Amino acid sequence: MIPILYNKNEVGFTTQGIGALTDALTCYVEEARNGEYELEMTYPVNGIHFADIAEGMFICAIPSPYRKKQPFRVYKITKPLDGIITIYARHLSYDLSGIPVMPFKASGVNTALNGIKANAVQSSLFLFWTDISSGAEFSLESPTAARSCLGGIRGSILDTYGGEFEWDYYDVKLHDKRGKDNGVTVRYGKNMTALDCEIDAENTITGIMPYWQKEGVLVTCDPKVIYAEEAAYQKSIPVDFTTDFQEQPTPEQLKERTENYIKENDIGEISVSLDVSFVQLEQMSGYEGLRVLEACDLCDTVTIQYENLGINIKAEIIKIKTNVLTERYESVAVGSVRAN
Repeated sequence: MIPILYNKNEVGFTTQGIGALTDALTCYVEEARNGEYELEMTYPVNGIHFADIAEGMFICAIPSPYRKKQPFRVYKITKPLDGIITIYARHLSYDLSGIPVMPFKASGVNTALNGIKANAVQSSLFLFWTDISSGAEFSLESPTAARSCLGGIRGSILDTYGGEFEWDYYDVKLHDKRGKDNGVTVRYGKNMTALDCEIDAENTITGIMPYWQKEGVLVTCDPKVIYAEEAAYQKSIPVDFTTDFQEQPTPEQLKERTENYIKENDIGEISVSLDVSFVQLEQMSGYEGLRVLEACDLCDTVTIQYENLGINIKAEIIKIKTNVLTERYESVAVGSVRAN
C-alpha cells in the first residue's frame, strides 16, 4: 500500500488526510511480540508532501499483509543525505507513554486494566480488553506512565497476568494467546529462502519449587520441587504463587497450579530461536485455493522443516518485518525471544 500522511491531531484516520506519500522509496514496519512496533521510511526531498512531513505527524501503513493500516507517529527525521531523508515513527499506542497513572490496587485483570484508564491523570481515547480471567492482585505503588503499567516493568499487567498484546488504533487487547495455527509449513525446497537456527539450553529450567507466603505462613508442596515430565536434568527455581490465591491454598492446590504453570510456560523445553525468510505462497499463482491455509501473522504458530538439519518443530512467530510498499514480509523470526 501507499503510506498516508495525517496531521498530528488526527483521531479518525478515515480520510486520505494530507495525502498519500506516493514517492516513498522504502517503507518497513517491524513488530515484535509484546515488544517494539515501529515504522521506518526513506523519502526524497523532492517528493510529494515532503514539506508537510514533521515530527508528531502520523503515517498510516499496514503492519502486515493481513491487517488493516495502523497509525504511526513520527518521532525522528534525519537530515537529507543525497537528497533522501529517513523517517522513524512509533505506533499510536506509544502515546500511552505520555499519560501518567496514579497509584491504585485492583483484584483481577479486567479491574486492573480498567483501573489504568480510571486513574490516568488525563483523558484519552484508549480502551482496554482481555480474554484472560485471572483474579490475581495488581498493585501500582507510584505514578507510572500508562504504557509502562501494561508491560516493561516489574509488576506490570504483562508481568502479573501474562498474555500477548495486540495494538489496534486506540484499542489495547491483551490476549491469552493472540495467534492461531493455520497449518502453515515453512519448508526447505518449498517456500523457505533462508534459515538461521540457534539452540540454547543454558537458561533452561526443568523444575519449579512453588510456594505461598502470607502473614508468616508458608505453604509448599510435597515433594518441594515439581519437575517437567521429560526433564533430562535437574535445574529448578522458586516461584511465588501468593497472588494466585485469595485464601491459603492446600499443598494439593498449589501442586495443581504449578503443574498448569509448567505447561503454560513450556518449562523444561530448550530455547530454540529461528530467523526464517520465506516466500508467501498464498500470493503466488497456483495457490489461490490455499490462500487461508498459507497466511500467517505475528504470534501465529507455524511448522518449520529442514530435513538436512533435523529441524521439524512448531514454533510461534515472535517478530515480523513488513515491506509496506510491496505488501510482503521482509523477514520473520520464529521461536524464543533473546534477552537483551
